[in-house]
Amino acid sequence: MGSDGRGFDPWNQTRWAAWYSSGTLIEPFEIDISVTFEARTTAWEIDVGSVRALAFAHPALFILNANSSVDVNGNGLTIDVRKSYVKAWDLYYYYTHTINIDNDYYNCDAFLLYQTQEADESDAGSRIFNISLKGFNRAISSNHDHRRKVTVQNVVLNRNLWALFPRGRNVTVENCNVNENVSGGLYGEYNSAHWVFNNNIFKDNNTRGTVSYGDIVLDACRNYTITNNQFQPATYNTRDYHIAVSLYRNAGESDDIREFAAKNNLIENNIFDGYNIAIDFAPRMGRVHSLDQSLETRCYTSGNIVRDCDFRNCKIGILLRNNYTTVENNIFSNTEKEIVLHNVFYSMYHNIINQPGCNVWLWSVESDYTAYSQYLPYGNGAGEQIQPNEKFYHVICKNPMPVFHNFQNTELLVSDTLLVPAECDLDSSMIIDFNDLQLLVSDWLSSGTSIQFTNQNTNIDLLNNVNFADFANCAKSWFIENERSDVFSVGGRPIDIAVGDIAVYESGNEIAVIWDTPVSNIGGTNYYTIIIYDQNGLELDRCGRSSDKWGKIAAGNFLPDTGWIKENANYEIAAVHSQPDSNGKYPVYIFRKGSQEPAVIIAQDNAIGILAITAGNFKTDGDEYDEIALKLQNSDRIQFMKPSDASWTRYTLNVQTNITSMAAGEFDGIKSNGDEIAAVIPSVSPVYLYKADATTHYEQTANCGKSWSLVAGGNFNSDSRRDEVAVVTANAENGIYKIYYFTAQSSSTTPLKITELENFVIPPISLEAGKFNVENPLSAYEKLENVTYAQLIQDITSWGEHIAVLPSDKKEYSIPLFWIATNPQDSNKSHYRTVPLLR
Repeated sequence: MGSDGRGFDPWNQTRWAAWYSSGTLIEPFEIDISVTFEARTTAWEIDVGSVRALAFAHPALFILNANSSVDVNGNGLTIDVRKSYVKAWDLYYYYTHTINIDNDYYNCDAFLLYQTQEADESDAGSRIFNISLKGFNRAISSNHDHRRKVTVQNVVLNRNLWALFPRGRNVTVENCNVNENVSGGLYGEYNSAHWVFNNNIFKDNNTRGTVSYGDIVLDACRNYTITNNQFQPATYNTRDYHIAVSLYRNAGESDDIREFAAKNNLIENNIFDGYNIAIDFAPRMGRVHSLDQSLETRCYTSGNIVRDCDFRNCKIGILLRNNYTTVENNIFSNTEKEIVLHNVFYSMYHNIINQPGCNVWLWSVESDYTAYSQYLPYGNGAGEQIQPNEKFYHVICKNPMPVFHNFQNTELLVSDTLLVPAECDLDSSMIIDFNDLQLLVSDWLSSGTSIQFTNQNTNIDLLNNVNFADFANCAKSWFIENERSDVFSVGGRPIDIAVGDIAVYESGNEIAVIWDTPVSNIGGTNYYTIIIYDQNGLELDRCGRSSDKWGKIAAGNFLPDTGWIKENANYEIAAVHSQPDSNGKYPVYIFRKGSQEPAVIIAQDNAIGILAITAGNFKTDGDEYDEIALKLQNSDRIQFMKPSDASWTRYTLNVQTNITSMAAGEFDGIKSNGDEIAAVIPSVSPVYLYKADATTHYEQTANCGKSWSLVAGGNFNSDSRRDEVAVVTANAENGIYKIYYFTAQSSSTTPLKITELENFVIPPISLEAGKFNVENPLSAYEKLENVTYAQLIQDITSWGEHIAVLPSDKKEYSIPLFWIATNPQDSNKSHYRTVPLLR
């Protein structure tokens, strides 16, 4: 081979003798310079069954692991590693026989990408081009840590198990032919991101007909771009499951839980021709499988977009079973069911469908899709006993709208949000804006409107005539009229929340919620389940499925996480039942998200009901994990326990016996001694502060002659040294339940700030501090009080943490959660968001 990399001839056993043993290839070729393969007129046929795997990877013929950009020019070469008897199989054989992927194919890839350093913007990155690859386990794969930009161009990927196996990120595949691959065209692996597939041809992939596999499989990956590709009809129609693209989150493998769902992927300007299902969202929804450690059979995807695509001659164009998907401006021709919303369990929400006049079918039970059941192998699966009148569909559409079918026995809401419209939302857009003002003009001038604005009538300037002067005054306050205090939902009543970094990869904190009634129905059996939402109310996961009702929960980083794909910083959830177990005990269960079984059980001998539970860092001597504080009924002590060390227990003595709410925080400003406890009792009293392993409270605050119902601890004024306490009045003041914030360890009766919102007319049942990321622009669920968005963004970091508030009852439809932040310099200025909680 020349010094310029030309004439690369890995089949030359004389030149590359160190790579062979007795004529058998045993070593992979690690490519660290640009190479051009030596020209040859026949395929290179090679036995790769003995190729050694390097420490960081599975076996591969070629490995790109130098952190520099290299070109691999195939020079028209075909590499064929199929076994001799496999070469005799024609395509029809693949479609009609079961291929033994372990015996019929070698466990070896063609190219493995393992370049861990990202290239500079000016660097074109590495390239693999002008080559054909046949018979590999994965023709082109990458390591999870791959980061360098790579472009795969003009490559034929044929008769492999998988043509491409994306891991890592920053790879573009373009102008390639991906066809006749046994399991599928490509499998987007866990946590891979920023792969681009442009102008490729896909045909006859997943000849095995494996459910959820197809030309493109996106499993727990994100930010893929799939554009300008052709997905061509199958040569033979022997498999019921024939799809182009599927998106889902795998349940797990080897006791690992997938952290991510397939999210934020763009599918645009593609042609789909002749598929039973062209794009299949969440195909594993309702599948009962041993890898599903939650036993909830959920399959998550969100934030994906399908637009400007052309669907031809398909049975089903787009099949949705998930939430937060956008479908817009697609063309359907000779497609039997253009768009289907398949509600396997209780709810589907925040799906945007901008397809004027397009047919959208709602499938709630198996009888809705009998003629298509062979294409939906799991069907309603675990949710088959849930009836149509228990199903809720929420769709966002522009006018003109699509045509909805089969919704008569369900609840269908077509609206921009899940918010219940306020009286001044005249066009029911869920947004109070100038469209509503325009609708109001004629009524306003003709007779005066019955709608009240800030307790004034339509003669606002009191000049005895209703005219544009009054209207102008009205407009000034129009945008603050919708209090965003009620939401549409489906079943279930939340009774407690826990807030924390339960999913570190998500923006802001997450919210775990327990309910007073079962929120799961699996195979006809009802279960109480802890549901985990992101900060905006999108369901991320579930855990703690139980036949018994949960009473209280708390979140903390209690345990080290095992498994190579888990995030060790993820918070776990501590949960206690509302009633004793069969042994008459009240143990504390520690759950990792996505698990039905507890990772740890503590307090197994506790026979006393638990009044309050909180989590914090109470033990600081060389330990990174959090502890739990329990207040038992009729007890004068707080018990501290450590989920990661069953031998560690501490007590604080002589505490108030009737504590109803506790919160942990760094209240004394001395981080080296860990967190403290703030507690309230159901009578006029201060907030009591306790340290672990003490004999009584060491300080008190908020002693201002009020009775408090709930307490939370957090950084509510951006003081980096210590936390503050937030308390809710037990009794309404002027019809409102207010939140007061106090400096801990202070005798001052003057609060730092007060949250006083008009929609807080129902007493809260749970209060938690948390980190909420303000959106740009604000969503329709968010509202500002006496502050502009520009001011909010400029000042929000000085406002401190948000506080999450769960009302004890609904206003009319259902109970939402509220995120709230109030300016410590001016309590009239607040930001809050209403968060729907759907099961």
